[in-house]
Amino acid sequence: MESGNTITIACAASKRTSLHGLDNIAAEGSEGYDNLINLVEDLHSMNVINSEESKELTNSIISKLKEEFNKDLDDSIIKIENWGAHIVRTINQDSWRLERLGSLLQGQGIIIMDWAMKFLPQRFREKQTD
Repeated sequence: MESGNTITIACAASKRTSLHGLDNIAAEGSEGYDNLINLVEDLHSMNVINSEESKELTNSIISKLKEEFNKDLDDSIIKIENWGAHIVRTINQDSWRLERLGSLLQGQGIIIMDWAMKFLPQRFREKQTD
C-alpha cells in the first residue's frame, strides 16, 4: 500500500477496491490485514520477535489474504455469470411477450403473471415496491 497518498491512508473504502461495487466491510477487512502486517513489523523493530518469526507471520498473513481474494474472485465470477443469465432470460421473455402482443387480433387479450414479481414478495412478506 502506498503511504504517500493521505486520502488512501485515511479512507479505508479507497484501498484495494474499484469504484464499482464498493464494499466498505471488505475494505475494512483489507485494512485489518495491513494493520496486522504493520504490527508484525513493529514487533520486529522492537526486538520482540526475530527476523525469521517476522517473515513467517507476514507470509502467513499474506497467504490468508490471497485465499480471501481468490474466494472473492470466484464469488464475483459466479455473480457476473448469473447476471448474464438474467439478462438473456429477460431478453427472451420480452421478445416472446412483444411477439405475442403483436399477433393479437381485434378483441383478444393476453394475461401475463410474473411469478417473481407477484408471489415472491407475498411469500417473504415484502412489499412489491421493494
